[in-house]
Amino acid sequence: MNAQFSLNEEHLAFPICSQKSEQDGMMIYPYPAPLIVSKLKKCSSRMKLLDDFPDALGYDIK
Repeated sequence: MNAQFSLNEEHLAFPICSQKSEQDGMMIYPYPAPLIVSKLKKCSSRMKLLDDFPDALGYDIK
């Protein structure tokens, strides 16, 4: 773990692991995805959430 802070450059605590298909998307989302928020509000437990969690964010970024 590399827990550094810098105002001038990005420092990730954990390196991106491309073997696990991880990516550093560099996307800043303008607001929480409505589909994700509704699932978080609807599910009463973590197990129910994992069974019904969406694969996509539910809105398009252009």
